Amino acid sequence: MRKHEKSWGVEASETLSKSLIWDDVVHLDISIVMNRKELTCHKLPLAVYREVMAHLRQVEGVTVGLISQPTDNNPESFDYNQSQIKSLWLQYDRNLPSRNKQRIEEILDYYAQRYNPWQEQ
Repeated sequence: MRKHEKSWGVEASETLSKSLIWDDVVHLDISIVMNRKELTCHKLPLAVYREVMAHLRQVEGVTVGLISQPTDNNPESFDYNQSQIKSLWLQYDRNLPSRNKQRIEEILDYYAQRYNPWQEQ
């Protein structure tokens, strides 16, 4: 039984090494083919960030998420004039069709005209 456990340990180790190598390759490939942006809009409320995110998710091939504003967990320091969101990130394939890229720009421009211009981080 111990012999079996040893061989399993070696196999697991080899599998882990292969997995780490595979992960490195995957990360390199993703950075080559994906375009990622991080955008912020001064004083944009959480609800509007969520609305922008919902609109961008409707564009095929686009992945979107929000990055929270760091907090000091002090309720007295909460400022209603500051956004709870640090930024919005979006990621898409560099080969995304131009009509989809144009749609992304239209959505971002719509909100920039109503609130504040987007700033890339």
